[in-house]
Amino acid sequence: MKIDIKNKKLIIHACILSTFILYFIFAETIFNSIIKVEEEATLQRNIDLIEETNNVRYSIDAVRQTNRRGKDLIELSGWAFSAGQDTHNSRIYILLESKTNQYIFNAFPRKKPDVTAYFRGEYNFNLDDSGFYTLIPQFKIKDGVYNIGLYIEKDNEKYLMYTDTYLTKAKRGVIPNAISEKKDFTLIEKKELFKYNIESIEKEHIQDIDLLYIKGWAFIEEEYEVGDNIYIVLKSNDNILIFDAYRMARRDVGTHFDDSSLDNAGFYAYIPKEFVQEEKYEIGISIEKNGNRILQFTGEYFGK
Repeated sequence: MKIDIKNKKLIIHACILSTFILYFIFAETIFNSIIKVEEEATLQRNIDLIEETNNVRYSIDAVRQTNRRGKDLIELSGWAFSAGQDTHNSRIYILLESKTNQYIFNAFPRKKPDVTAYFRGEYNFNLDDSGFYTLIPQFKIKDGVYNIGLYIEKDNEKYLMYTDTYLTKAKRGVIPNAISEKKDFTLIEKKELFKYNIESIEKEHIQDIDLLYIKGWAFIEEEYEVGDNIYIVLKSNDNILIFDAYRMARRDVGTHFDDSSLDNAGFYAYIPKEFVQEEKYEIGISIEKNGNRILQFTGEYFGK
């Protein structure tokens, strides 16, 4: 069957256009896969995580977005070691965990003689190899709020610690905090169930985002438990808003109440101001345990 010249030109043009469209769609993915930068992390698929061991000393010194050779990356650095051991032959991995996704990346060693010096009175061994640094390609993780965990392997032993540091990956980039998401579900209101303290209510501005920052601590008084999840509730005359909050270490709370299970009773929330009108709001706290979300209003207000 012969194809006339006119139809042949149309086919050629269609092929060129299709090729251009496919390139436009997949160019970034192809570029990110081919181009490698120094100390770029690799996704680890063959690590079976253990239960949290809670015996890792650490510091997350930097969480920021960066760009190398045209590639968008998440830069992470700090130090970590298993308590009571030196850091010889230890390997550190970075765990990023959201409510729906989990990723493990390798980290690269950094000498940290200052860590050895700092802990000299507590540990009489070398911690110089406790430092880590890594660059995680942004395209390898989905959008969401991620808790940063540290996984250490040393001499056939394994250690895992979830830190109280978070990052948010969104269309606007990487934000070195957990940005609260608005929720829509039913809460059961009760009175005098929690012990709590709202310590600060402040306006913040992070990477062109106006935020309301709320920080404090809370736990279920009768059971001395922090629960499974915690939320901040804002009630005005016209509306009730519910937002994620995130737990943070508060060993002073555990010490004060003589109960180490309350060492993680702290919480904070970065609430986008776009959801909050110029109204007077009462702050409530909701703690979720075994699927039940209990709400208690605090009697503390902000706004008009």
